[in-house]
Amino acid sequence: MKKKGTKFNKYTEEFKLKVVQEYLTGTMGYLRLANKYNLPSTYPIRKWVKKYENSKGDALSAFEDQRKYLSGRPRKKDLSLEEKVIRLEAENAFLKKLMDLRRR
Repeated sequence: MKKKGTKFNKYTEEFKLKVVQEYLTGTMGYLRLANKYNLPSTYPIRKWVKKYENSKGDALSAFEDQRKYLSGRPRKKDLSLEEKVIRLEAENAFLKKLMDLRRR
């Protein structure tokens, strides 16, 4: 794992495809390719080859980022009217109790 504050390298889909195709031709192994392209280890190449082989033909889409970007906390389910009333009543009771304690 890299140290805090270290930036991770991002590689283009074309670069990944070039490295994978070079590996699949059988001319070089993982270590030689990593050294040739100044990659930190053989792990990215192994991961790219696996993604390429699982893509079944569509080469460039194999390397697209598949993550779904979500911001913030996940949304809570919508409450029914009865649940909202119960929640608001509890909140009012809490606030009344708090006001009583502050007056003392």
